[in-house]
Amino acid sequence: MNWPRSLWLALSLIPAMSFAEDGAGALADSRTCPGPDAPAAALLRNVNTQPDISELTLMAESNGTFFFIAVSEPYGYEPWISDGTPGSAHLLKDINPGPESAFSLEDSDYSSAVVDGDFYFPVNDGVHGVELWTSNGTEAGTHLVKDIRPGPGSSRPSFLFDMGHGALLFRADDGVLGWEPWTSHGTAEDTRLLKDILPGPEGSGGPAFSARIGGRTWFLANDGIHGGEPWVTDGTPAGTRMVRDINPGAADSFAIKFTAVGGRVVFQADDGEHGNELWVSDGTEAGTRLLKDIFPGALGGFPDEFQAAGGRVFFFAADDIHGRELWVTDGTEAGTRLVRDIFPGPEHGGFGSIAALGSTVFFAATDEEHGTELWRSDGTERGTVLVRDMNPGPDSGFRFLPGILATGDRLLFGADDGVHGLELWRSDGTERGTVLLQDLIPGPDGSAPRAFLQSGDHIVFIAWDATYNEEPWTLDRSVLSDLRAPCITCPDTVVADAADAYGASVAFPPARAEDNVTRCPAIRYSQASGSRFPVGTTRVTATATDTAANSASCTFKVKVRARR
Repeated sequence: MNWPRSLWLALSLIPAMSFAEDGAGALADSRTCPGPDAPAAALLRNVNTQPDISELTLMAESNGTFFFIAVSEPYGYEPWISDGTPGSAHLLKDINPGPESAFSLEDSDYSSAVVDGDFYFPVNDGVHGVELWTSNGTEAGTHLVKDIRPGPGSSRPSFLFDMGHGALLFRADDGVLGWEPWTSHGTAEDTRLLKDILPGPEGSGGPAFSARIGGRTWFLANDGIHGGEPWVTDGTPAGTRMVRDINPGAADSFAIKFTAVGGRVVFQADDGEHGNELWVSDGTEAGTRLLKDIFPGALGGFPDEFQAAGGRVFFFAADDIHGRELWVTDGTEAGTRLVRDIFPGPEHGGFGSIAALGSTVFFAATDEEHGTELWRSDGTERGTVLVRDMNPGPDSGFRFLPGILATGDRLLFGADDGVHGLELWRSDGTERGTVLLQDLIPGPDGSAPRAFLQSGDHIVFIAWDATYNEEPWTLDRSVLSDLRAPCITCPDTVVADAADAYGASVAFPPARAEDNVTRCPAIRYSQASGSRFPVGTTRVTATATDTAANSASCTFKVKVRARR
């Protein structure tokens, strides 16, 4: 047997010991694993090396490439690009050269979009004002699309949206017509006004809150006669029209949340009589009607967070009895109903957004016993259940509005178990499979992971730590699919003679761990090797954890014989 010299040295410094059986296998494994594999999530890049945060925004992805705009020295607020691997993020182009920024947060409606693999976004190059730019992910391929408002003035493109067939839909103000819908295929020649919905300089404000359903795009706009109402377009001026004047006259229905179900579209709107309620449309004026008056009267049930799953749409709404809870609709009045009153009575049970894995939805919900935790539903009262009480008792696992990413058959989100702070969690939809994935900031503070975005083999998100402040982090998607715990083998019983009446310092051979994904799982012990053990028998637990947070344990005995 050829043990490392370091172990012989350790053994020479403690009382004589014996092992019940040969531990050479475990020790051979330790030679191939000088240390555990790197954690699952890692810093993508410290974009802003100054103490300030990098203020990531307008995040988008395309075919394994991530795009975002961030603050850094000495460039200011500029676009960055990454393939999702640690260290790969780099400045895409210094559009507004020097420390001046190409982007500002003055307009909360700014957004980015991806059309046929190209990124579109609004920035200011210091010459043309805030205008529409595009990029294929290279510096050379990053350029101004069109100076819609010629000169230093800004057209301020916003609500950017992929309407299909290689066309971008957005709103812009050319300085003459006000904010109106425009379309672009990526060149100055084919970037043009779609329709002057509200003639004159005021503008219709559309398209806002767009959604593509079938071959058409639905959006909110105001023609100055009917108020803010639902509109639809096929990308042509003739095919751009108001669907219905839901709130008659100049008042707004503020129709939003357009979602497809059963060949029709459901959305939230206010007709001036029932408040914000659930409406349905087949795209015609006659086929657009109130689907259900969830909260009778003028207040409205405010249905929102629409999520399609299994041929139905799940959403949160409040009625006059139950408060804000989970509802479901198949597009018919009879098929629109409360799923379950999770927090009985008028208290609100529904919380945050809804994510779908197949025909099952997952969401944060609150009840009196568990606080706000992860729930799932198949659309039935019986099938709407708590997944796991991550922060046991009435304290909440979700302290803030959670962003839940559904990817493949797994969920990724931030949660607080009351010990590690708000950290990175994953779930397969079961209690056992809902676990802390990584404690990015050890201790109770928490890294507050959010804004999850997946592309290719990686997931990029924003998190905070004391060293880098708030920066982009990255995670390999493969760790979400790994649900198999490592196989761990403990050493056999270790026997040592007491050094004094109280016990002895005992070193024991390491446990051996194998895993189907992680080459070297991390192993921790309930009592460290080389520490003080009392006279008698002590059980030591060894726990192996892989990079996907799966763990398994084994136990062995340390016997310290009393001095004779």
